Amino acid sequence: SGDVARKKHFYALGLAAALGWLLTHPDAAAAPMHFPTLMRECDPPVALAALVDALIMRKAETRELGSAPLPELIADFVDGEFASARSAFPDRGALPSEEARRDAERFFRHWVRRLDA
Repeated sequence: SGDVARKKHFYALGLAAALGWLLTHPDAAAAPMHFPTLMRECDPPVALAALVDALIMRKAETRELGSAPLPELIADFVDGEFASARSAFPDRGALPSEEARRDAERFFRHWVRRLDA
């Protein structure tokens, strides 16, 4: 597979982790916005947690993360969380509530600003 900006690895991880978190916290309106907390609370596999910790440390050292192929651990996690969400949240044809849309928009804007900075 081709190289993608490493900051996009964080985008994919954040969305997948939020889905996993919401599956384990069905009464919550929104997942944590603090990325390390979100990752910790979605209970990722040990190898993925170590990879994410390394990416976070690298991001703390430099603003320019460069590009690289999406690691298989991340791709598998993202695919698995989206598959779980598709099974747990089947399309019921109903539109999300206005509150849910606002929460989702706030979450998305937070991560775009934070990871693009």
